[in-house]
Amino acid sequence: MPIPARPITTRASTPMSDSVLTIGAAAFGLIAAGIGLKNWRYPVYGLLCFLPWAGIPTIALYPAPPMTRALKDVMFVLPAYASFAVWFLRFRPRTRIPAIILATVVAFALLVVLHAFDNTVANSEVALIGLRTWLFYMPLLALGYHLCTRADAVDRLARCLLLIALIPTAIGIAQSALIYGGARDLAFRMYGDAAHDVTQGFGRFEVGRGDLVRVASTFTFLSQYYNFVLAALCLAYGRWHAIGARAGWRQWIRVGPMSVIVAAGLLSGARGAFVTIPLFFLVVLALRSNWRGLLQLPLLLLALLTGAVALFGTTITDLYDLVSELATDYLTSVPIGELTQALGATWWGLGTGTNTGPARFVDPDTTRVVLENYFAKTIFELGLPGLLLISILLGAIVFHAIRITRRLKNPMLIGYADAIVGLLVLSCVNCWKASYLDLDPLNVYFWLLAGMLLRFPALDRPDPSSVATAPSPVRIGTGLVFTRRREPMWTT
Repeated sequence: MPIPARPITTRASTPMSDSVLTIGAAAFGLIAAGIGLKNWRYPVYGLLCFLPWAGIPTIALYPAPPMTRALKDVMFVLPAYASFAVWFLRFRPRTRIPAIILATVVAFALLVVLHAFDNTVANSEVALIGLRTWLFYMPLLALGYHLCTRADAVDRLARCLLLIALIPTAIGIAQSALIYGGARDLAFRMYGDAAHDVTQGFGRFEVGRGDLVRVASTFTFLSQYYNFVLAALCLAYGRWHAIGARAGWRQWIRVGPMSVIVAAGLLSGARGAFVTIPLFFLVVLALRSNWRGLLQLPLLLLALLTGAVALFGTTITDLYDLVSELATDYLTSVPIGELTQALGATWWGLGTGTNTGPARFVDPDTTRVVLENYFAKTIFELGLPGLLLISILLGAIVFHAIRITRRLKNPMLIGYADAIVGLLVLSCVNCWKASYLDLDPLNVYFWLLAGMLLRFPALDRPDPSSVATAPSPVRIGTGLVFTRRREPMWTT
């Protein structure tokens, strides 16, 4: 039975509050850009630290002005792009991103821009939202490539982000414990008036005699939290592999964060987690042909799954039936139906943004159905040429990622490379179900981590080209004379 929704007290946002928020975000962005001129990586670090909390302004100001959904872009992404461009033009570092990836990105961007001018696009707002959704985060591929200049910097960054990620996942687990412990109101109280929208109408799924209840932790809806957990699992596995097999209390450090994150995914109420989390471990362990690990890690999954099933008040059989039905629907009937629908509507494409989720709020055609399947959405907006290009792009990224991780020698980099490959594969598989690459925070993690992985061969074998020439000041008398020497720039 669905849980009855309590009435929501709405308070309309005023133009004054919208203006104050916009001016504040712009001011912060200018400060971040100024800081970025010293080190372009600082806005990127700020972005990664902000992502787990990006939904809080929208929840706290509910019904929030649209600006709250673009805070990270104004405060961190644009300053990062601007400062990176200045750094790149000044020092011209060598970038070895495979040519097929760069060429496909350029061709795809041109196609998206071309379709923004289609007559079937309702208005310029729809086109701008479509452009942002398709293209705005793709440059993070280049920023990710240059983000870390040493192998140990990858581990330090992942360790910091993992510590931050444990807070939202712990909140999600606490919410689940309260819900299944009978304190549903307390679990959802943190959302205030936004509770109904955040939980998608207090959504739940019956599983035999029990149920799965959706929780979103610090995010604005379940899909964001679910994809955040998958990204955190990538970091946790990389860290688990980086520590290596050591005896004593470090064993708890190795397993602890990964166990918390897996538990958070299974308790999130996302039915797909029961498929994607085991698939993640299958992918990363198969990359190493680690058949011993394939026997060990299922014990962890089985223990956590047993605890989750007991909490849900159901049985393994009922959960298996639910997941099987879900897999059948989202791997066959739903995607094939949506692909057929898209092909029936157009072969060339109806225009950028015409099937993008956020654009429906500014589209006067309220009857238009938004397709969930990412590839069906691509056909609907960009036609068969767009489907061909995005398939080549995603395929090339995964292909080169697997190729790189098979050639690495540094054990620490191997662990993180395998984990990133696992996340990239899961993201592409999930595109068959929904347009998750359009959503925060996966749209950031996907492109940034893919770029980082493409740099791993240079970190595995020291590359003189990664050292940039920078002016080094030498004091002579009362003045400063700049001499040039070769030194690593802004080493993380």
